[in-house]
Amino acid sequence: MTGGNPLARRGPRRGERPAHESCRAERRSPPWEAAPRQAARLKSVRPRLIALLKDFENRSERPRRDGRPADDFGWMWQALGLDRP
Repeated sequence: MTGGNPLARRGPRRGERPAHESCRAERRSPPWEAAPRQAARLKSVRPRLIALLKDFENRSERPRRDGRPADDFGWMWQALGLDRP
């Protein structure tokens, strides 16, 4: 590369992963090590799944109150076989 910043590169060197791919391996896994339907059946992680669904519903409440379209998560509770608290 000629001129400009000598540290700037146009892409990864051979054998390197692009920055956006290398961080994928460092991402944390979900609080359960199972798919949502499996997590709904496990007593150890069910409370965290319920808390997550409640969070989804709480975040969609403001648009609903403002008269904007909002998501309805009732189908998700039903698909996971969980009772809404």
